[in-house]
Amino acid sequence: MRLPHWWCDVASGFLHGDLIGNIATMDARNRRALVAAANYAAPQIESFMKSEAPWTDRTGAARSGLRATVQNRGDTVAIVLSHSVPYGVFLEVRWGGKYGVIRQAVAAGTPLFVEAVGKLMFK
Repeated sequence: MRLPHWWCDVASGFLHGDLIGNIATMDARNRRALVAAANYAAPQIESFMKSEAPWTDRTGAARSGLRATVQNRGDTVAIVLSHSVPYGVFLEVRWGGKYGVIRQAVAAGTPLFVEAVGKLMFK
């Protein structure tokens, strides 16, 4: 499956420069701060997605199936935004993304996450 063009733009913005290398070599305290910031931001991002999803509910399955989960594996800490319904991808990319909520959630959640990282790492 091909990722939507906007996802590539968002991902390249986060992966630009030495960010990945720095995460791999950061000390344990800073890594814990990064994980804590992700755990702080994820529920708020999930709540944002559920409240701001632009579609009209018919069954409520799509809205209740929106998730923001933290993955902490190896050299990667990520907040993964997803749908649990099979048609979630169509809500995100069909009709020019008119019913998509993940892109909005990334835009709204990024400052929250970055602020939390800054407070935890540089206090």
